[in-house]
Amino acid sequence: MAPLKDVLALPNGARFYRADLHIHSFKASYDVKDAAMTPAAIVRAAMSEKLDIIAITDHNEIASVEPTLSAAATSHLLVIPGIELSTPEGHLLCYMPSLTALQRFHGRIAIEGSGTQDSRCQTSMLECLRVLSELSGFAVLAHVETAKGFEMETPGNSPHKLDVLCHSALLGIELKTAASSVSYSSTDPDPLRRAAGR
Repeated sequence: MAPLKDVLALPNGARFYRADLHIHSFKASYDVKDAAMTPAAIVRAAMSEKLDIIAITDHNEIASVEPTLSAAATSHLLVIPGIELSTPEGHLLCYMPSLTALQRFHGRIAIEGSGTQDSRCQTSMLECLRVLSELSGFAVLAHVETAKGFEMETPGNSPHKLDVLCHSALLGIELKTAASSVSYSSTDPDPLRRAAGR
């Protein structure tokens, strides 16, 4: 942790970073067929693209996180330990402050079919958020408007859905496309999503 004087010496105002916080790797994510998507190759590509921050978020797996951290150790690239969980309510991107915290988190959730096309997290999204919060992590709902996304898997406006949307560990939603109408804001065309946002 930086001393207060170091933090206060930083420039004021917003600073923007180029980031990709949803990357899958070969072998760790069943749907990645490109054998070149290794941790070292991902780091090289991220640096070539002038990214500042990345996260390997394989489906229900964390095996590629440590090699990615190692591959980026001598670079400017910040690697955030992460995972994408295939929960019963939809996909959830989870980010942790350290590899150790990610390993602890992974050990506390129930994963079935590890390493297969049927890999899935049997722990509810709300419980995943609770454990994330306990371990100082945070989450983003993944591709909410597509198949296996939160809106498709959890339609309507149930109290359980609102529990997820209002959880303090949930910090954002990921959209597959900028043209998506899902926003949970006053401009969302769906009255149930507008109500959930309120």
